[in-house]
Amino acid sequence: MVVEVSAAISANPSPQIQLVLKWVEAAIGKDFATLEAIITDDYVQTVHPDNLGAPLHKGKEPFLTHYKTVLPLFVDFSVKILEIIETPDTVVVHAKGSAKTQINYDYENEYIMIFHIVKQQDGQLKLSSAKEFVDSKFMAGFRQAVEAALTAKK
Repeated sequence: MVVEVSAAISANPSPQIQLVLKWVEAAIGKDFATLEAIITDDYVQTVHPDNLGAPLHKGKEPFLTHYKTVLPLFVDFSVKILEIIETPDTVVVHAKGSAKTQINYDYENEYIMIFHIVKQQDGQLKLSSAKEFVDSKFMAGFRQAVEAALTAKK
């Protein structure tokens, strides 16, 4: 698991950027306890463009269940963060990811992820949603391979 940040961020990134980087590290590191701790109960994650037909993950449990099913297929996952844009309550990340997979399908994807952040009553920041824009050409074939592999496991 490697997260390389080539984007120009300060030596002391904001709490919002720290939270997003923690999400990225937890996702590629399959650290589901950290993911659970940093997202809201009503967390929503969508994958775009819509014509990919990717399922909507609405709520903490459906999101975690999906990631616990799919992420174990990845081996040697690395992410290179190319750019980060921050506004109040939102962090946008442009990144590239690569991995080997247990289904013998090399994973090479490019993302734009839009994270929305909310302050909890205790002052802690959590992610309330993420919109993931992916390389649609690559993902069409990859999703078919993953679905076939998961069906074969049943």
